[in-house]
Amino acid sequence: MQYFLSATLNELLLVLDSESNSEIIAGGTDLVIIMEESGKRPEKLIDITNIKELIGIKEEKFGISIGAVTTIAKLAANNSLPCCLRSGAASIGSPQIRNVGTIGGNICNASPSGDTLTPLICLNADLLLQSTKGERLISTEQFFLGPKKTVLKKNEVLSEIRIGNRYLSGSSGFRMIGQRNGQVISQVNLAVWLKRSAESGLIEEIRIAAGSVAPTPIRIIEAEEMLCGTNPGAKLIFQAARSVQACITPINDVRSTAEYRQDVIIGLFSDIMSQILKEPQSC
Repeated sequence: MQYFLSATLNELLLVLDSESNSEIIAGGTDLVIIMEESGKRPEKLIDITNIKELIGIKEEKFGISIGAVTTIAKLAANNSLPCCLRSGAASIGSPQIRNVGTIGGNICNASPSGDTLTPLICLNADLLLQSTKGERLISTEQFFLGPKKTVLKKNEVLSEIRIGNRYLSGSSGFRMIGQRNGQVISQVNLAVWLKRSAESGLIEEIRIAAGSVAPTPIRIIEAEEMLCGTNPGAKLIFQAARSVQACITPINDVRSTAEYRQDVIIGLFSDIMSQILKEPQSC
């Protein structure tokens, strides 16, 4: 296996275009485990951790740009990001994992339980995909095709995550539950973003996404429609939570049973909504 350290984005794209059996590595917190478990090795391992164009969180006219090689720890510590994304990032692994793992890796690994995926769907984030043939912008919601499967082509790289100004305001929250408090993969995770009218207090827009309850992280549009235009009390929040429950299709696996996931998501959703409505800026 050859090891290649890319210095620039253009250099990376050229290498990807010329190599048929290569893998990109940044933090390696997922890829190294996959290689060890499968025993398979690519012909070329392409390290992208030195590409400055892919690192950092920047304010832009459209909102915020996050380089794909930005570490999970940097996301968790950045107060300019919405609460749901910071909280999702903070829930990943251990401090050691967060210090080397990257947002791009968490996205492209495409695990249904990825803790930054549901926040990004709630924030209507767009993903910039680049290759030598050009670039395309695709919504996070459309990026995932199934467990470990995405629309990313072999010669493409995720270079940037974009969050629009509208979704940087409003209120948001994230909850996950696992078998222990640290270094855990979510049994269920849930993110909510909403914006309320300054005059009436009614919910003008709301986005809800759940993870580890279907083959991909999913948006719960039925519950969004139920809550939009309301100032919900406990009864309506519970009805919406039951709507969330009805939309998920969890499975039994080594981490949890489908029945447990069905039950626990009601409490997670009710908890997030109660906090957002009472303490909009808490995180």
